[in-house]
Amino acid sequence: MHMVLEGRSNKKITASLISRFILKGIKATGMTLVLGPVITKLPNGGLEGIAILAESHITVCADRHQYIYADVFSCQPFNPEGILKLAQKLLGIKILKWERLNRGLEFLPKFAATSGH
Repeated sequence: MHMVLEGRSNKKITASLISRFILKGIKATGMTLVLGPVITKLPNGGLEGIAILAESHITVCADRHQYIYADVFSCQPFNPEGILKLAQKLLGIKILKWERLNRGLEFLPKFAATSGH
């Protein structure tokens, strides 16, 4: 499953806040941290955070105008509600737009038929 969200925060977004969001997001989805979070200051004054997970990754980008863009991808299904609540509470996102992308589902029946699973 792939989840993307965006919104504007009413808080000053810091590296520490992005790091906490990523770590709490990992816990909320039941995924496993492999590396990170790594937070980088961007040339335009924004921040980018990423964590590599056993299941895939979580990234967060915040520009200098407090717009937040997040991407959560997992090879396993997860409930996006925990991420949404966390984004609203921790990051202070008031206007939130999100989408769930169920990736690769069209391949499952074909894969199962050819792999013996």
